[in-house]
Amino acid sequence: MTEPMRGTAPTVVLREGDDLVVAELREGPLVRRSRIPGCQIRGLRVFPVRIVRHDRGVSVVAASADGGAPVHVADGTGGEFTTLPASPATDPQPGQYHVLRDGTTVLVVAGDRSTALGSVSRVYRLPWGATEWEEAALPEQYLVRSATSTPEEPLVLVGGRLSPPDRSGEPGRRPVLLTPAPAGDGWRELDFTGWGRPSVGLRLRLGGAMADPRSGALDTAAGTAGLWCAATEFGDWWEHSLLYGADADARSWSFLRLSNDGLAGRPSVTADGVTAVSAAGRLLRYARGTHRWTSSDLRPVLRGLFPAAPGVVVTDTAVAADRLLLAVGPSGAELPRARLVCSLPLDGTAVETLYDAADPDREVLALMA
Repeated sequence: MTEPMRGTAPTVVLREGDDLVVAELREGPLVRRSRIPGCQIRGLRVFPVRIVRHDRGVSVVAASADGGAPVHVADGTGGEFTTLPASPATDPQPGQYHVLRDGTTVLVVAGDRSTALGSVSRVYRLPWGATEWEEAALPEQYLVRSATSTPEEPLVLVGGRLSPPDRSGEPGRRPVLLTPAPAGDGWRELDFTGWGRPSVGLRLRLGGAMADPRSGALDTAAGTAGLWCAATEFGDWWEHSLLYGADADARSWSFLRLSNDGLAGRPSVTADGVTAVSAAGRLLRYARGTHRWTSSDLRPVLRGLFPAAPGVVVTDTAVAADRLLLAVGPSGAELPRARLVCSLPLDGTAVETLYDAADPDREVLALMA
């Protein structure tokens, strides 16, 4: 691969036998192929692979065979992937690494620091081009679960604010986002669930359990231009999800419940709204100005991709212009395996197959627009 991966063609990470390969999808065969060295193939579907395009090129988050940091970077100068230096954490999982828009990698180490309010996370940063990880100084009342960035905010920490224990002895949690203060001293808190009541009822019954969307901690988030999408999972087997939409300009928020379902990949957030797809094949939209989520079913059109299977499962998603890109496989397996990359209009009325990994020794692991 000799050209920088900065084009607009959809890009996929594939498992081909014992290799991980990054390739662009264009008309005809796969092009601009590049092998990622040193990846751990076993357990890839337990620790999902992610691919991120950023200002410096492309990063792939995939378990490393030698125990090093599982972030593999191509900086766009020649397309060859290199691996980041090992982190200071003990046995962190690939899902704890997050790549920001400027190419900086953030490592969130769960449950590593004891405070008066409970066990909280350490957060390390590896700035682009650096060889040493830096620990971020965080107040003790914040529990961090992940990190992201937006065009306006280079670093956003995602999690919750802890409060003193209640009568049950457990500390309270409030879902929040954190951004560095403009002067570089401290952090600013975005507590969108404090903007009054959402557009739906506050308490939900999920499989016999009661859930309050104003409590807990966020797992993931994305945003731009004051519009935010965030999500969290809970339940005995993490079988329930809450999906949040928040508009900072209007100071309004809404949430959507997903039971026995979850997000496939990362939501797409533009200045006009949020687009997400669930693993079961539901298209989820939050349009700016409407202040509420809507849901439509993609399964009728997707079922035709695997007519012999009981259904389909979506493992990753991306949005390119006015089309959805989905990594899709047949349902029914203990761990999902995506075989197809397909394209749909945002109204979900038709589907086009862009790539078929028909070989049983090949599968689609991640997708990027």
